[in-house]
Amino acid sequence: MEGAEGARGLVAARPVAEGSVLVRVPLCSTVRVKAGIIAADVALAGALLEACEESVAWAHYAGAVMPALEQVHAGTQWDDAQLARLEQPLREGLFVRREENLRGGEDYARRECGWEPKKAGEFESSKSGCMLSSADDFRWALANVHSRSFGTQELQLLCPVADLLNHEARPMARPGDPPRHFLQPWRVAEEDQNGEDGGEFFELLAWRDFAAGEELTLPYGDYANVSLVCDYGFALRGNPAERYALWADPEDMVYDLDKGVPAEVRKLALLEARVGYMPIEAARAGSGARALTDGVLRLLHATEDELEAFEGARWGGPDGAAMLRVPVGEATRKAAQAMAARRAGELLAECESSLEDDLAALSAIEASFADSRGGEDKASDSGAAGRADELRQLLALEANIGYKEVMVEMELGDE
Repeated sequence: MEGAEGARGLVAARPVAEGSVLVRVPLCSTVRVKAGIIAADVALAGALLEACEESVAWAHYAGAVMPALEQVHAGTQWDDAQLARLEQPLREGLFVRREENLRGGEDYARRECGWEPKKAGEFESSKSGCMLSSADDFRWALANVHSRSFGTQELQLLCPVADLLNHEARPMARPGDPPRHFLQPWRVAEEDQNGEDGGEFFELLAWRDFAAGEELTLPYGDYANVSLVCDYGFALRGNPAERYALWADPEDMVYDLDKGVPAEVRKLALLEARVGYMPIEAARAGSGARALTDGVLRLLHATEDELEAFEGARWGGPDGAAMLRVPVGEATRKAAQAMAARRAGELLAECESSLEDDLAALSAIEASFADSRGGEDKASDSGAAGRADELRQLLALEANIGYKEVMVEMELGDE
């Protein structure tokens, strides 16, 4: 299937049962590097460039399927003015990722190709036959690695056809659900032919049932919109995986306590031992991440008797549901909720625009998109560039809206 803005995907020709093999490609036909090595994504980008240089099949596939650099709208490709549209907490992380990509390209060009920069973003070759012609080649390869590659325990790879499946968010993880960070519907499998080794294959499996005529999808991961925008160049309205830091870790949260609330060493020691130094996050109501935040805040405001109950109960790691089962009084629950609401309100006050303003701006851009669809302005370079910038503005708004919606939920609490 092919959709608006050049989007592609795959459709089920017949009913597909969960666990069925959707794509099966010989491992030797993939582009791959060993997982776990330093900068595996950088190494895989180099391998992609080499494959396009040496393999007619990969050169044809990349040219026909992988978007050109000017068509990549992932946040790592944005300029400073486009990054400035993001709220500060989102902007900082994306800026770091963008700079890492640029440095990675330059380091790769020097190390693997023996190039030295003539000026920012340009290189001249000291080796003949090197596959890079500019820093943009590497930026293109790395952008496609970030948005199209798969990871296994041993490999990070690019697989033709498998990379055509679009993202679908999994249902929200509820309190008590097992962690699913490492669940992935793909694998490297060996084929046994009459007792002999038939070779290795990369297989992509159906993660749920699909009806005939339905688009086949793949959960890329439980990512907030800012992460989807950063690596993939799209966002989800009402994304159930939205989660953003209220405090960097339990210690940061303790230092932010309201006056009059005891910050006993016992509480912080208990949190550090059982939760660790993970961020304390704002998340969607009903999610496992929200349960963990609520549980941590209750422990922090617990009375002496309630603290003893926390110490004697079985809980730890990301399992917020177990923390919420520890009995606490109404005063502790209200104090915990008030602290979360106060912190969320502070972060909202630091934003450059309100949620209502962003929603209005989003509606205006979507209306502009609808009006310009099929217009003659897109035939010119200036028209295409303007539309690309408009799309990136829309993505920035989507990321900002997701951030503010979650903060508003935390601020309102159970109201």
